[in-house]
Amino acid sequence: MKFISPLDGAKIVNYANNAETPFKIVGSEGTFNAYATPENKKNGVSLYINAKDHTLTGTNINTLTPVDVQWFGSFDAKAGNNAEAKVENGKLVITGLAALTYDTQLTMTYKGTVKVGNSEVWTSIPVTVSVVNE
Repeated sequence: MKFISPLDGAKIVNYANNAETPFKIVGSEGTFNAYATPENKKNGVSLYINAKDHTLTGTNINTLTPVDVQWFGSFDAKAGNNAEAKVENGKLVITGLAALTYDTQLTMTYKGTVKVGNSEVWTSIPVTVSVVNE
């Protein structure tokens, strides 16, 4: 028997103007709408799972079991030691990126309500961030 996480196959999607848009930054920092709203799911960041968009609202994923949502600035080495991602005033703010042209990975981690023994189950979803320095 194989245990399958309810977030297997999940991805983080950035929407702008009703279209899926890459996480693209020009320069060393960028800002994205951190949360879409249930009324406007196509303007902000959503968790796409089971062929549906689930908007991120504060610390919950709308329509799913309540979870803690945390952005971690765990970028790969190309981004440099100062790269950081945090949510401020409804925006995902990424700062301190290395001034090069490259793709890097940001990890978004969800803590579900599931426990295995005494441990809570965390699911990490990688997000590709393209950085362009012209």
